[in-house]
Amino acid sequence: MSSNLFNPTRRQLLAGTAALTAAGLVGLRPGFAAGVDWKRFAGTTLDVNLVKSPRSDTILKYLAEFEELTGIKVNAEATPEQQQRQKTVIELSSGKPSFDVVHLSYHVQKRQFEKG
Repeated sequence: MSSNLFNPTRRQLLAGTAALTAAGLVGLRPGFAAGVDWKRFAGTTLDVNLVKSPRSDTILKYLAEFEELTGIKVNAEATPEQQQRQKTVIELSSGKPSFDVVHLSYHVQKRQFEKG
C-alpha cells in the first residue's frame, strides 16, 4: 500500500499523532513543581457522603494518598444509591447535614434540580 502526505497509512497516522502529542508535552512540569501549595488546607476535615459504586470504590482506594498529599482528613461514607438519596434529602432538608460534600447522580435526581 502506497502512501503520501495526504493519504498516510494507519501506522504513519498513529506515529504522527503520537509524535505530535509527545511534542506538546515537552516542557510541561509536574504538578508538584508548578508552585501548588498542596498543604494549604492541611488540618481540615471533610465529611463525604458517597453513592456506593465503582467510582466511590476508586475514590476510597486513593483517599490515603490524597490525605498524605494535602493534609486534609476525609471521612467518607459510601452507601447504596437509594439509601444515600434518602439520607441526602432528609439531612439537607433539616438544614444540618452530617456531610460537607455529597455525591449526587444527576441522571436520577434531575427532577429535583429542575424544580430548583
